Amino acid sequence: HFGESYLLCVFAVVCPGTQNGLSSTGSQENQYNLIKDRYDGCEIVMGNLEITQIESNWDLSFLKTIREVTGYILVAMNHFQEIPLGQLRVIRGNNLYERRFALSVFFNYPKDGSNGLRQLGLMNLTEILEGGVQIINNKYLSYGPWIYWQDIIRDNSAPIDIQYNGERGWCPCHRSCGDYCWGPNNDQCQILTKTVCAPQCNGRCFGTSPRDCCHIECAAGCKGPLDMDCFVSALCLSSADNTKRKLSLMSSAFIYRNASNVLIMTLQSCRYTFILSLMKVCFFLSAVFLSDGCEHF
Repeated sequence: HFGESYLLCVFAVVCPGTQNGLSSTGSQENQYNLIKDRYDGCEIVMGNLEITQIESNWDLSFLKTIREVTGYILVAMNHFQEIPLGQLRVIRGNNLYERRFALSVFFNYPKDGSNGLRQLGLMNLTEILEGGVQIINNKYLSYGPWIYWQDIIRDNSAPIDIQYNGERGWCPCHRSCGDYCWGPNNDQCQILTKTVCAPQCNGRCFGTSPRDCCHIECAAGCKGPLDMDCFVSALCLSSADNTKRKLSLMSSAFIYRNASNVLIMTLQSCRYTFILSLMKVCFFLSAVFLSDGCEHF
């Protein structure tokens, strides 16, 4: 609590991303182990999430904890049937694949056999802050290409390249979902948070009424009209200067230092964990580092 002694730690598992593109690192087993070691238990990927050249029999359930990717997501040349990223809520797109795409999914099927990507499994993905979507040449992918991507992408001019995938008619959505879904079940409907909003809303919403607008600070949707109801706060993702301004309005901030000497900060008002470099934080915070890894104000 600013101005007095107050201590509280909020932990988020942060892991570094990669920038390998389609290059592999040795055998299939080695490629898989490197990915598993990097992302097992991870919640926030600082950088790009690249899943490439993985066979169908490998267990990728360790990806289920990821909630945010700050760069792009690349899923290419794999044989598995589903991307287990059910907790992913936002792709920030600070880096873009081919300088255009925040999500790129292509050639996820083998030359022989019937294995291959069939569902994207991104049920909670509701916002891509920068960049577009590329989903091409996925022979068995009937769900995902038929998501209403215009609702997810913030920039209406961002490219959407979807072609040469599985036929939509083979796998209809559940009748409760309407035309857009991530899979065949009634719990796999796409949640629309942008295109269904009333004209009075400036961004996302949690319903169709003018009273259901998310706060202007919200990204990826909300559960109510206040800034504390944001699933992700856009201001928490801003530069150090904007963060300094935001901090002056906060009643509390929680910080700890991870093994990579990065400060992890959670602001109470935005319900969102974000990352600042130690140098940027020290420009405007005076903190005493405690032996338990927490920061004391």
